[in-house]
Amino acid sequence: LGPQSLRGGADRRPLEKLDGDEHALQAFETLLQREGEYCKDYVVFYHSYSHAALLYEVRAAVAKIRFDFDSKQSPLPRLCAEDFGCVPDAETLIQKVRTEWGAKKIDHKPEFRRVAISVMCSLLARGPECCLAVAFNEGYSCKQIAFRAVLEEELSRGLDLPASVASELFDKLL
Repeated sequence: LGPQSLRGGADRRPLEKLDGDEHALQAFETLLQREGEYCKDYVVFYHSYSHAALLYEVRAAVAKIRFDFDSKQSPLPRLCAEDFGCVPDAETLIQKVRTEWGAKKIDHKPEFRRVAISVMCSLLARGPECCLAVAFNEGYSCKQIAFRAVLEEELSRGLDLPASVASELFDKLL
C-alpha cells in the first residue's frame, strides 16, 4: 500500500506551510522517507503536542533515576503503570471513550491522557485535529491544561515525593 501519508493520492499542499524553512522541509521529507522504508511492517503515528514534549522528557529523566532507563535513546510518553489498572487494553480504552469520557476534546481529560496519546495518522493531513505542517513551527497544545500541575504531579508520583517537595524541585529545574 505504500506510506500511509501518501495513500489515496494525498495532497502535498500542507507542505507549502513550510516554504522558506529548509530545516522543516527536510524534516518532513525525512519523515515521509522513513514512512516509505518502514510501512511494510509498521504503522506511523504523528504526535505534535509541544508542551507534552517536556512532560515526556521529565518522565524519561525520572525513569533514568528510578529504573536506569536509557533516557538518551528516547523520551518516555508514559511512566506510571498503575494508571493502566482501569484501562488494561485498547478495547477497554475504546469503551471508556464511548461510554464514560465522551469523544469531544478527549485529550483534555486527565484519565485519557494518563493512558493514551492523541495522534494523527498522516503527515499531510489537514485535520481533524491539526495540520502538522502548521504545528511544526507554531507548536500545538491543549490550552486549558495546567502543565505546571501536570509536571509537578509527575515528579511527585514518579519520584515518590510529597507535593510540596515536587513543587520546589520543579522551581529549581525550570
